[in-house]
Order: sequence, then C-alpha cells, then structure tokens
Amino acid sequence: MKKLLTVLIILAMCVKHSVSYAQQQKLKGKVKDESTGESLAGVSIRTKGLLKGTLTDKNGEFSLTLNADQKTLIISSVGYENKEVDIANNASEIEILLTSTTNLVDEVVVVGYGTARKKDATGSVTNVTSKDFNRGNVNNLGSLLQGKVAGVNITKQGGDPSRGASIQMRGPSTLNGSTEPFYVVDGVPGVSPDLVAPEDIETITVLKDAASTAIYGTRASNGVIMITTKRGQIGTRFTYNTFFTTENVTRKLDLATADDLRTLLKSQNKTFDAALPDKGVNTDWQDEILQTGGGQNHHLGLTGGSKDTKFNASFGYYNQKGVIKTSAYERYTGRLNIDHSFLENKIKVGATVATLFSDNNKINYNALRKSAIFLPTQNVYNPDGSFFQSTTQDYANPLALLKEETRLDESSKYNLSGRVAFEITKGITFENNAGFVFTNDISSGYKTLSHYDGTKGNGRAEKSNYTSTNKFVESFLNIDKNINKFNVKFLLGYSFQTEQRNNGISGVNTHFLNDINSYDGITTGNSPAGFDRLEGTRTLNDYKLISYFSRINGSYDNKYFISASFRNDGSSKFGPNNKWGFFPATSVAWKISNEDFLKNSTTISDLKLRLGYGVTGNQNVDPYTSLSSYRTGNVIFIDGLADKAIEFSRLANPDLKWEKTAVSNLGLDFELLKGKINGTVDLFYKKTTDMIYRYDVPNPPYAVDNIVANGGTMTNKGIEIAINVNAVKTKNIEWITGITFDTYKNNIESLSDGIFKKTEQLTGYIGGRGLTNVPVQVITPNKSIGTFRMVEYAGLDTSGKHSYYNLKGEKVLKADFKDAKIIEGVSALPSFTLGWTNTISYKNLSLNFLIRGVFGNKIYNAQAADLGRTNDAAKYNISKQAIEEKITGITAYSTQFLENGSFIRMDNATLSYDFKALKFVRNARFYVSANNLFTITNFKGLDPEVNFSGISPGIIGLNQNISNNTIEPIYYKTRAFTVGLNLTF
Repeated sequence: MKKLLTVLIILAMCVKHSVSYAQQQKLKGKVKDESTGESLAGVSIRTKGLLKGTLTDKNGEFSLTLNADQKTLIISSVGYENKEVDIANNASEIEILLTSTTNLVDEVVVVGYGTARKKDATGSVTNVTSKDFNRGNVNNLGSLLQGKVAGVNITKQGGDPSRGASIQMRGPSTLNGSTEPFYVVDGVPGVSPDLVAPEDIETITVLKDAASTAIYGTRASNGVIMITTKRGQIGTRFTYNTFFTTENVTRKLDLATADDLRTLLKSQNKTFDAALPDKGVNTDWQDEILQTGGGQNHHLGLTGGSKDTKFNASFGYYNQKGVIKTSAYERYTGRLNIDHSFLENKIKVGATVATLFSDNNKINYNALRKSAIFLPTQNVYNPDGSFFQSTTQDYANPLALLKEETRLDESSKYNLSGRVAFEITKGITFENNAGFVFTNDISSGYKTLSHYDGTKGNGRAEKSNYTSTNKFVESFLNIDKNINKFNVKFLLGYSFQTEQRNNGISGVNTHFLNDINSYDGITTGNSPAGFDRLEGTRTLNDYKLISYFSRINGSYDNKYFISASFRNDGSSKFGPNNKWGFFPATSVAWKISNEDFLKNSTTISDLKLRLGYGVTGNQNVDPYTSLSSYRTGNVIFIDGLADKAIEFSRLANPDLKWEKTAVSNLGLDFELLKGKINGTVDLFYKKTTDMIYRYDVPNPPYAVDNIVANGGTMTNKGIEIAINVNAVKTKNIEWITGITFDTYKNNIESLSDGIFKKTEQLTGYIGGRGLTNVPVQVITPNKSIGTFRMVEYAGLDTSGKHSYYNLKGEKVLKADFKDAKIIEGVSALPSFTLGWTNTISYKNLSLNFLIRGVFGNKIYNAQAADLGRTNDAAKYNISKQAIEEKITGITAYSTQFLENGSFIRMDNATLSYDFKALKFVRNARFYVSANNLFTITNFKGLDPEVNFSGISPGIIGLNQNISNNTIEPIYYKTRAFTVGLNLTF
C-alpha cells in the first residue's frame, strides 16, 4: 500500500510538472526610459512572489520563461520608480517604460543632512554614479573620480600600492595642514574613505561651494565629498567582481652606464675612488630593486529583502605587489547595511557595520636614492652571497636596504552607526543618527644584524601603536510642506562629536643575537640603553565639537529657488575667547527654462542660473594648540644640587580661532536638445582669512620665540566647465563624451594681521651632496603658493662650467643663495586642467577611455641637479645628460632644473563585453583595462604628475626627510594591465 501511494504521488507530481511545462510562456522584452527612450541595462525583472527573475542586458533586453500562474512582473532599477506589469496569456514580446527619478533634470543628489533634486539645487554640486567611475586597477576613491569633476584636482604621485590619491578642490585654502576635503559616508561625518571598498559605492557627490558646504561649518573649507554606499533591494542578488592586474614601470632615471663612467674618468685622467675599485661589471641598480608588480581583487556582494526589510552585505579582498621589491599592500573590507521600516513607513531604522584590515609593507625610500647614485661598476653580492657594502660615506647597497629591513604598517578600522527616523505627521520627520569609528594602527620595523646604511648596527626593532575613537550623535527635524505653488523645506539640527587619540607606547631595542623573531622579538634585544626604552613616548589627546545648524529651502512655481543655512560650531581646540564660530550661507536659483518665453523651446530643455555665498571654517590644528605646553629644559644647580628646569615649549593663545573661507559662486546649469547636450559653468571667488600660522616673536619678552596665531589672507578665483554630449545614439551604436575644464588663480594677499607680522616664508627646502637645506620656494604677499625663488641660471661657460646671474645681472661661476630671486611668471600650480571621457558602444561591446591634461605648471627637478655633477663620477653615478652636455663643476639649485610640468596622459582605457542572460547568471561582464597607457610631456624626470597640495608643491627630490618638508623620491610611475569579470546571480 505504501509503495502504491508513493508511485501515485510521484505520478501526480510528474503530471503536474508536465502540465506546468506545457503551459509555460516564453517572454522577451525590452526596458526603456520613458522620457528619453534610452534602453536600460541592469534592470531587475522578477515575477511577483520572487519565484523567477533576471536582469536586462546592455541593450535593455531580457528573456524569461513564465509558468501559467506567473502573470505579473515587478520591474525595479535604481533611479526609477518600481513598476508592476501584467502579462497577457499569448504575449511573447513586451516593451516596458520606466519613469525616471534620477534623470539629469530630476537627478537626486546627496547634500548635507538630506537629499535634494538636482533641478532644485542652488549650490555647486556634482554627482558621479558608480557606472561612471574609472575602471581597471583602481583601489581608492580619488582614482575613481580622476578627470570626472571640474574644479577637483586629483593626483596620484608615483605607483606606491599603499598610497591613495591627493584631492584638492578649487585650489589651496590654507597654509596650515592638509587641503583634503571633508568626507561624509552614509551620513556619518569624518569617516575615512579607506573604509569603503570601491565596489560598495553607489554615488559620490562633490559639494564645492560654501552655499553647499557651510552646513558642516569648521570642517568644510576644503570642500565636502558625500559617499553613498549601496543599500538593499527587494529580491535576492549575489554579485562577484574580480580582476587581476600586472604592472611595470613606465620610465626610469636615465643614468650613466659603467662604460660611460669609465670613458668619462679616462678623459678626466681620473680613476674610481680607492674604496670603490672597478669590479669590471655593469650593474643596473634600478633594475636590481625593480620587479614586475601585480595584484588581484575579489569582491562578494549579497543584497535582498522584502518590502519592509532590506539588506546589503559585502566582503572584499585586494592585494597588490609593488614594482619595487618588498613593497606590497593587502586589504580586507567588510560591510553590512540593514534598513527596516514599519507602521507603513512611519518609522524607519537602519544600521551599518563596516570594517577594514590592511597590511602595508613599506619600503625604505632611501633605497631609491641609493639606486641612483650607487656606482654601476660594483657588484650586487660578495662571492659568499652576502650583499656587497662599502664604508664610503653616503654609500649603501640599495637592494640590501630593501631586503634587510622590514617596515610594516597594520591598520584596523571599524565603523558602527545607526539611524532612526520618525514621521511625526505627513511632511514632518525627526531623525537621530549615532555611531563611532575606531582606528588601531600598529607600525613595526626591523633592521637585520647585517643591515648597513652609513653605519652598521646590531639589529634594530621598533614598534609603535596609535588608536583613535570618533563618536558622534546628531539629531534633526525635517519639515517639507507644499502650499499651492510654494514648497518649503526646513531643517533644524544638533550635533555632538568627540575624538580621542592615543599614540600608545612606542619603543626601540637593539643588539639582537639573531634575526629569527624580527620586530616581534623586540623584548629580546640587549640595548646598552636598556630595555626600558620600550617605555618610549605616549601622548593622549581629545577634542569635542558641539554644533547647532539649520537650513531652509524654498521654491515657487518650480521657477524660483532660495536656500539659507547656518551652523554654529563650538570647538574645544580654540582659545577661550573664540570657542564658537558662526557659518552662514545663502543661495538663489532661477529656472529660466520654465518661464513662458522658453517653456516650449525645442532647443533649450533646461536652463538654470545659480548665485550663492557662504562662509566655512578650518579647525585643522592639534587639540591643545591654544594652550601652553612645557618640557624639561637645561640642567640647573640649586644649592649645589643638579636639577632639570621646566620651560615653555609652546605659548598659549586665548584668541586662537578657526580659519574662515568665504566663497561666492555664480553658476549655470543647462540641457539642450532634450538631453543630448548638458553641462554646467561655475565662476567662483574664494577668500580665506584669519589663516592659522606660526609667527616669530621676540624672546624675551615672550617665553618662547614663536606662537601659533591667526593672520593673513589668501584668495582663489577661477572658472569650471563641464559638458556632456550624447553624440551618437542608434539601435546598435552609442557614443557619449564629456569634457571638464578648470582654471584658478591663487594669491597670498597678506601673511600678517594687526599684531603678528610676517613678510615671507622660505619653503621647499631640499638638499643633496654639498648642498643642504636650500629653499627653492617662497610664500610671500601678492604671489601664489608654489612661487619659485632661486638663483637664475646663465648656462655653461666655455670650459663647461655652470654660470649664474647675480642680483646685478652679472655672470658668476659660483651660485650664492644671496642672489636668489623670485622667478616671475612661473608657478608650481597649473594654469588649467582638462579631462576628456568617452564611452563608445556597439551592441554589447563598449570602449571607455579617459584622457587628462595638466598645463602651465613648473616642476623643480632636484633629482637632475643631484645627478648632474660629473666631478663626482669617481664615487657616485650621474645622469647621461651630464655627460652629454660635458658639464663640469658642482651643480646648484637654480633655474637650470626648473622644467615644464605640463602633460597629457591617457589615464584609463577599458574594453568590455556584456553577455546576455546566461543559464545560471543574470548578468556577466568581461573586460580588459589599461591604466596610464601613454604620457606626452617635455618633463625629463620620472613622472610629471606631482602633488599640488601643501605649501611646497611641484618639487621632486632625490633625498628624503629634508628640513621643514618631507620631499621624498618619487615611487616609480607604473603602467597596469587588468583583466576583470563582473557576475550577477
């Protein structure tokens, strides 16, 4: 009986399956944008009840087999309204039109403490979505945006795998510290972008003018970047993204070979230094420290949920081996976003957990310098296999410096945040956000027993620890009301943030018996100073920021818009007389295209004029800068007994306050020919006052000879243009191209105020053999940051010796720094920059590329100066240029090495193919990519891409840790080739 029942059940199931199969309906379809008619890729198509689903391909097409009971499709895509579509019984093809919520005119952008429609924005805001990010071997936020946003200068100096890009908006705004923008991730202020894997980012919104950024007060003078990560969606999706890359250097220093040096010394009737006899070899020391770099990236994502609860989880792994031996970077990231709503969306809660673990194997940058000057006539190894070394001054085997020293930075970062939003009544909500970011950094180093760098050690271990905890709570009330043709939005909020930094314990130990335990055996050393050196130094500091802020946005008849905001910040960093700062902003916009005289225009689809003004601040100082600090001084004798005195190390300044940056902005947003052409034009004027700077004061009467105070004024004014064109749009072919252009003029108006005076500040200190701590730049009124001040070069005399002009205009053979003068008409800052992006598609095949240009800047090539001394050829290697030009004598840091830094570079080119829906895969994309394909430049050094941030931009040195600045040798620029795959299940 049981067997019979089993057979009947199986037969019934087979019949049911057969009937279902017979009644299956094959459906093909295409999804388009309702307003533009463009095909939409990556749209989710699923049957109601989540039984079956797929994604549209690059052409917006999909195919799906439906059962008899599956007659309703749910269509969803980011930036479009969800849609339910009923399918007729006999339908085999269908066209679906989606209503956009994020087209160019209706695009939703993230702003401080909320969102806004792009068409309503009154400030200078640029939104970049994930589909427009740069591709290939890209592992940091700056590289995603490079060339995409006008007015944002992004530079990636060298190819160090652990170093991100430097970002600067609208020129430098301070002489004090970093010019990096302020980051906000999913509403959490001050989060490092390192915590976010590139694959987790949905959009990046760049706020450039003070009308947009003033809501962040004392932290917004350098601009604000808002990062929005991917959230959950209805329906389960699994993604896997991976790429593998290989890279090599694009250019090496053009150095003399061993035969070049032998010929040169013979012509000079000289021989190699007695301590460095010719070994009869021709060693390329650059090749010895270089290798083929490469890496891999893997990213897993899972998203899903229901109407009320949605989640997005991801795990990422990135590993990159640098082109310099022993350099490497490894990173693990994890993220979980959860959102839940209940009581019919009256209450919404959300939580985010994010983690980052990274290992950075750093190099001794001195190895780069040594690889340039080490004689090619020397062996790499001794006959016994050990590294060749010489006791000659400034001599160390560059490969040994890399192999016999370990430098590891381990970093752990955690972000936990949550939000609760209540809809009190229609149009009125209250939201509370809270969270913390914790950072733990451990730096370790070890030099082996055989390590040599001028002096021989007996092993040296170092360890240090740094932690920081950033906590915040923010509460705000939002009111959104429509009254006839009026719309009013009101925001009122409170913020409390505290950060505690602990440098922990750092220590050093030496004299080890062996190298087995490396830095982990730091306690086993036998330092003559004693193991108590592990006590080292420890510092603990914290600061608090309390803020009240408000904003009101109003519009009338979708034509006239106004916005006004203020923020009142109270910071513990500043003096008791200036704890609080007030930062207002206001802006207006006129939607000209909605006026009757343009409403029916077939040429102008959208036209908006914007005008804004606002004030932001900068509190980038140590927490206790406004207070006195003390240190132990010289030994004194009291009643015949020796004791140490306590003396001031820093003077208190009760009047110290934040820097203020006021920005005026005039902008125009336009769209022509129903979206075929769109763009923005912005003119800005930015003025920073009360700049924080260290001033010299007389001692006595002051207890210390300097004080940190406010004084001085700096301005930046410029133009930004961004234009996008949908140049070709047919059934199979599409070409979208975009251009960004920006130019600005920086000027130091003053370095003084009514109390503290300063006429100039020499900077850009560099040094080499025989020349130490020579400044080549100056900060002075009526000039820009990056102004060069040096001796003017007059060429070679008849004997091949360098000659220079003194201040009288006379030619002299010896450079004297007293003859240095400002070099008029040149600057380290560029005159203008360009970016040209292109996407060309044919059916499922796409080509994306970015060409970027920087023009009008000068670079001081101190590397060439150090390598141009033919009189040193018996002991140090030199450049081929020095030999070819028959240079004799000692080179000086003069205009001889001031070079044109302009360049045009193809930053990225990606060829991709999108596969139509496969059997087990919703969507698949395969791509090959190349980064830094070519560079056109007249610059003779390693690479013309130099950082423009800081007070000494545009200097490339051969030495490291130079007085007053850290001008390091450039890590070789690399060219990378990448193969990648994106899968969605």
